[in-house]
Amino acid sequence: MGCEYELLEDISDWNGTNEEFLLSFDQRNSEELNGTSLLVDKRSGTPFTGEVSRKEDNRETQQTFKSGLLNGKSVKKSSDGSWVEANYQNGRLHGNMIFFNSNGKVRSIMTYEEGKRVISRD
Repeated sequence: MGCEYELLEDISDWNGTNEEFLLSFDQRNSEELNGTSLLVDKRSGTPFTGEVSRKEDNRETQQTFKSGLLNGKSVKKSSDGSWVEANYQNGRLHGNMIFFNSNGKVRSIMTYEEGKRVISRD
């Protein structure tokens, strides 16, 4: 009705190209967090919380962040159709990292606890 305004909201999902990602976010290494990377929204200057999906050529990355740190499932798909799924907790690998071939068969699994690889001794 002649009155325009911009609706401000807490964005929890971001989708775009890798180039747009680099324009929208800074990744900062924090000594306080033992060198863990912190994702910061360039516009607000605050750590990002939510899901990021980015595409470049035939590759795709989906990651979840909480207060700027990777937290939860991360999936990276390669141009050849293979992909890797990893789990993060407070910016560190935690849980299984599973490598799949282009047919969806598991190639290998590595397990991490708080960023350190766990070697099982069966």
